[in-house]
Amino acid sequence: MFILKIIKGEYYRLFMTNQCSPSAYLILKEAVNWDLDNVGEPMSSWDFVSNHFTNPTTIKILFFLKRIPMFGHLARKNLFNHIFFVYDVVLNYLNAHDACEKIAETVCINFKIILRDSSFHFLKILQLVFKKKVKRIKAWQKVI
Repeated sequence: MFILKIIKGEYYRLFMTNQCSPSAYLILKEAVNWDLDNVGEPMSSWDFVSNHFTNPTTIKILFFLKRIPMFGHLARKNLFNHIFFVYDVVLNYLNAHDACEKIAETVCINFKIILRDSSFHFLKILQLVFKKKVKRIKAWQKVI
């Protein structure tokens, strides 16, 4: 429970320092609240988070609509926003868990986050598939 509160605090810190968008913060905070409600069970925050953006039907529809001249602009905009949201959530999830691991090590708590590996793998896949979009997102984040 102590670790979950540290993670929740890290999400808040990332949000307050403008490293995390409001919508990403709400998803991440809700995931921690979900784990806090189920303290006796294994952490399932990554499952909760990934369910919010792994709907393949939405992506397929947006990719189809972006080829149609009448809907192309809106579909590309929504696709970019969706990819940005996913990237923001995954990046902040990893950053908060890394910071939590460092804090836990300083407090002498032996702490390993298994979920971090699966989210890191997801981020790498995202970077490979959407290289141009990720570059634009990173450039946009630097401006902000």
